[in-house]
Amino acid sequence: ARKVAVAFQADLKVTLWESYRYWQVNEEPYPTSNGVIPDSPRADLVKVILMVAVVEDAELINMAADPRSDVREASNQALLDRLVQSEDFRDTFLAAVLEEKLTLFLLVEALKNETPFSLRQCAMIKDMLNDEDPKKRYAAMMVLSAPYSTAEETQRYVQRLLSDEEEDIRERAHEILRCCGASKI
Repeated sequence: ARKVAVAFQADLKVTLWESYRYWQVNEEPYPTSNGVIPDSPRADLVKVILMVAVVEDAELINMAADPRSDVREASNQALLDRLVQSEDFRDTFLAAVLEEKLTLFLLVEALKNETPFSLRQCAMIKDMLNDEDPKKRYAAMMVLSAPYSTAEETQRYVQRLLSDEEEDIRERAHEILRCCGASKI
């Protein structure tokens, strides 16, 4: 019975992956601006695949970067969970964020979840505070709190961000000061 179950599970994984690949190629294109979103079973396939198989890091990144929002949403939690487990995956994740393959939303979620980024990885995120893209600067502001930044680092970055050209960033910098207390920083 055990041999049958193992063989069945292996066959199931193969079938799921074949189905996923089939629909990647054969589903109607996802609209890039307006239009009706075509039906696709891929989000459901992703959910099942993530339950029964170990998905390679690159494939998990691809799922989380998929043009279809339902596929991204189905894979986001698995990606966030993997971030906690693997420093190498955190490097891969940050590279994908910096390349704009993955959304800044995932970086913000990872920081909110207090993902254990290394000092080097935190420095990569802090470098985003200097990016010309205000969305990257805003998302990276989540790194200006414990456990990622010391009070002195937070003070240094916040003082500069208080004069940012973007109002949202200035407001967030004020919130960080209010939250942490200007005298504590």
